[in-house]
Parts: sequence; C-alpha cells; structure tokens
Amino acid sequence: MFAIPSTALILGILSHSAIVRAQINTRGFLGCASKDSLDIFAYNIESDSESDAGNTQESCLNHCNGIDYQIAAYLTSTTEAEYCYCDNSLPPLQPYQIVEGADGLGNCNDNTGGVYDISTDYQFEYCSSTVDDEGTVGQSNQGSMEDCFAQCDTYTWAYVMPVSDSEGGPETFMCECGSGDVGGAVVDCASNVFFAYDHTAASSPSIVERRRKRRANAPRHIKMRGRPNDQSHGCPAGLTACNLENRDGTSYECIDTDSELESCGGCMYGIYGLLSTNTSGVE
Repeated sequence: MFAIPSTALILGILSHSAIVRAQINTRGFLGCASKDSLDIFAYNIESDSESDAGNTQESCLNHCNGIDYQIAAYLTSTTEAEYCYCDNSLPPLQPYQIVEGADGLGNCNDNTGGVYDISTDYQFEYCSSTVDDEGTVGQSNQGSMEDCFAQCDTYTWAYVMPVSDSEGGPETFMCECGSGDVGGAVVDCASNVFFAYDHTAASSPSIVERRRKRRANAPRHIKMRGRPNDQSHGCPAGLTACNLENRDGTSYECIDTDSELESCGGCMYGIYGLLSTNTSGVE
C-alpha cells in the first residue's frame, strides 16, 4: 500500500528527488558495504591526493571508469586509510552484504563504502520501505540490480529490493517497474528495502536493442584478481588472463587475444601466472 511521507519529513528534505539530483556523484548507487566486503573487489588503491584515484568520491568513480570498470566504491574511514575499489562482478554485492546507510538518500556511515554502477543510465533517487503495487508492474526476481534495470528499460522507474533471508534462504533482487514515482516514505538504505531509480525510458525497440548491446559489450576488458587452483583465473570462456603493465605479475585483465588489436594474438605483458613476460605474437 502506498505510504505518504509525513509533513515533517517533506519539510525536512523538501523532496527526495530534488535532494538526490543535486548529489551528482551518486550515479547508480547500489548500497553501502563494509571494508571486508569491498576487499574482495578486483582492484583497490589507497585514496590519496597524489594517487591515480585522487582523494574524493568523484575522483574515485572517474578513476574506475577510466580503467574500464563498471563498478566503483569509495570507502571513508575515521580510523584507517580511505580506499577506492573497482570491480566488474555482477552483482558486486549480495543482499546480505548491503549494510544500513546513513540515510535514505545514498549516503553511507563512516568506515563503510558507497558502491556505484558507473555505467548505467539509471539515477538513484531514494530508498523506501514500500511502493504502490497499483503503480508498478512486477517482474520475476532478478540476479542483480542491473538485471532489473534491463527489465525496466522501457519504463521510467525501477524499484529494486535486495532480499536477504536471515534464515539462509536464497539471496535475490525483487524487481518492479513503473512510469511514475510511487515510492513510500524514505527510509535508511539497506537490504530488504526498495532502492528507487529513474532514467529516460527507451522509447522504441531499436533503443532497447542498442542499450542491450552496449551492456553486453561493456565488460570486454575484465580486470580481476587471481583465484587459487583455477587456470582461467575467473576469466569468462574465450578470454585469457593477461598481466597488466607495470604490475609485476600481481594483477591482470581478461582479454580476447584473437580480436584485441594490441595483443597480436597473445598477451603483451605475459600470461598471468607464468614466468614468461611476453607471449604476444610480436617478436
């Protein structure tokens, strides 16, 4: 049932949409996470004014975008160094890993990090405990928030609830699509509440198809950490784990060496996990 925000709440925040739209760095906010959850991301760098990632949330998101990652996270801390994290895993967080935020507008508490999908055209607006079912079209449960975005591409609004079962049930993402803002009272973001997003709805099948192809082609370069006893190191079928430049064989990206022009049929800086430092087709 549709819940109307209290007068005090409306006066306090004016409009959840207006407030969040001013925070241009939220982009596709996916939730807050602990350092332990973020430490499994494929890439991290200490946040510093002299580092490639800079020392702000915006510079971190721009850094991850610049090195071909879809997911970015910025950890603020009162006791330790601050970090910028990047990843391409979907979902980047399981529902149980989403911790309670500082509010319902995409801000996180100290010593936790905000996680963002920096490639989506969806704009996070607010979190709510309810949506008006009469104003939405329910979808089947999805495997990630991004899957829900795809389902709702022809709608203006997407409402996603990361469902976490304390008794060990399946972790999933409830998905509802709508043409208007039908969320209820704003609550702190966490698992088991709705995350409300809006975007410019795809208006024709051709736009839907172009967006689908763009999403499908986006993770061609997938930078990941090695997984023990896995010769593929987590790379999808058909991609090779190639060392990154100037990383001393400690990290890699997954590349289609048959079609990547710079690779010339091999890895420019060697295959990850092998002693050889040059396996490209160029001598």
